[in-house]
Amino acid sequence: MGRVWKTLPDLLHARVSYVFEALPLVLIRQPVVTDIYGDALTPARKLNPGIEIAPLGFRWQWRDRKAIRPYWVVKLGESVFLEKALAIDASYENFMINSAAGIQARINHKADLRLGYAFQHVSNAYSNADPGLDTLGISFGIVYHFPSSSRW
Repeated sequence: MGRVWKTLPDLLHARVSYVFEALPLVLIRQPVVTDIYGDALTPARKLNPGIEIAPLGFRWQWRDRKAIRPYWVVKLGESVFLEKALAIDASYENFMINSAAGIQARINHKADLRLGYAFQHVSNAYSNADPGLDTLGISFGIVYHFPSSSRW
């Protein structure tokens, strides 16, 4: 039992970093014709392009300087679409929250592979009709470490 109590502080202590994300292209596949609640009235679908900016985000990463490091990311932001998103009476601008958890594994001294599972919610916060959109999916990417005198 003593080992558990010695290991517990290591699990709770994480490196916390600020995260900013800008996505120049976001696509939502939505019904062509909907009611005010976002229910599809025909089976036809269309793509609604937009952009997304998440200026408020934090990443917790454990096991710093190890080859495999677990992480958890939470981001808050805004998405803007060319057409009203998800319903006929919805809005062009939507609130966005994104959370992802997974592992970051070292490829070499300059790059890491990030692999996780993500949740995203898009909603206009009940400013008009608010169908909202919740998605789950795999999150992955390559992390490049810029040269510096020390590792963050």
